[in-house]
Amino acid sequence: MANGKTQPACKYGLGQEGRELVLTLSCKECGGRGPFSDPACLGRALEALSAESGADALMVSGHVESQLGAEGMALLRRLVVLAGDLGQLSLRDPPRGYRDCSRCPLRPGELFPSLRAVLLADVAGFPAAVRDRIARLLGTGRSAGQVCRQCLTATAEDLDLVTQSFEELARFIVKQGFQIVV
Repeated sequence: MANGKTQPACKYGLGQEGRELVLTLSCKECGGRGPFSDPACLGRALEALSAESGADALMVSGHVESQLGAEGMALLRRLVVLAGDLGQLSLRDPPRGYRDCSRCPLRPGELFPSLRAVLLADVAGFPAAVRDRIARLLGTGRSAGQVCRQCLTATAEDLDLVTQSFEELARFIVKQGFQIVV
């Protein structure tokens, strides 16, 4: 999502090149300045890679075609895994017999999809979004009842795992950056 509007999915195709399964994104129609020129472009590429999980390579086809190398694909795969983890975390059931959960903006079914949307729309903005949710969680936890506190504690633990995963991703990016020889 960018500016509150859902971005259309990229048109893509899947083809075989030698032994590799290549996902080709068609970027001519989107009007962007080039591949991954805006954060939403990256998010749409990650959505396509999520849908076609067996892709070995990514070809960005616009006015100029470019293919991501192994290092780029490793990074995109890690982002796809993190987005998938956020989707999984959203499936946690509310406490048994508790009916007020549907109104809570911090329930897993609301919180984690919103974080996933941030990750796919603007990777750089993701850590701030997680910190914001943690602050809201801490503020709500003080006044919550026992059942809510249990759920909020479990959500806080999930957010800690998400934070650790993102920090690991950041370390991977830095490590890859130092391995690139030009």
